[in-house]
Amino acid sequence: RDAVLANAAAALLAADQVLADAVGHLRGLRPPRAESVFEALVVAIIGQQISGNVARVIREGLVETYGSPIDADGYLLQAFPSPERLLDAGTDALRAHKLSARKVEYVQDTAERTLAGELDASRFVEMDNEEVIAELIKVRGIGRWTAEWMLMRALGRIDVFPAGDLALRRVVSELYFGGETITEAQLAAFGAERWSPHRGLATTYLFSYLRKQRVDA
Repeated sequence: RDAVLANAAAALLAADQVLADAVGHLRGLRPPRAESVFEALVVAIIGQQISGNVARVIREGLVETYGSPIDADGYLLQAFPSPERLLDAGTDALRAHKLSARKVEYVQDTAERTLAGELDASRFVEMDNEEVIAELIKVRGIGRWTAEWMLMRALGRIDVFPAGDLALRRVVSELYFGGETITEAQLAAFGAERWSPHRGLATTYLFSYLRKQRVDA
């Protein structure tokens, strides 16, 4: 898989000088992976309609409180909470971590469906992206944007493009459209034309570019 990603990244950056100029120093970057479909969905649900910094604080709080400790060569790490742990925590405890009442419902429903076997990764392996998305949006709180993030984070699909993401729209506007406002449909069409079949890799690089901007600011 590493060789496939390396070749895809090289092809992507070779074909797009704008992207290469912005993130070429990150050409060895690999898309981050979640341990499970459950983790990817919950992380995406947490991030819905809030800033990345706020989402990070909420996510880290849940991991510190409900995650399982793991010893990794002398370093104590916390694994992402299991569905059982987040269900057992109860509504009030999850609300105390600044999750909205609606998001708590979504997280709990996702946990219940995971325990029932409905969201096991093995169910999605043979499906194409659109088939997986159609299946996932039947779940409460999961729209196309959340499903697309799961495809990248849990299933490792590298031709997924969450055009509904406002931050992604802004950075593409900045780099390619001189700051002009673009619509979700325009972004989707632009991504398909410019970066297929490596749109997920392009997304990873573009968000890394955004994070570096914040650090340098």
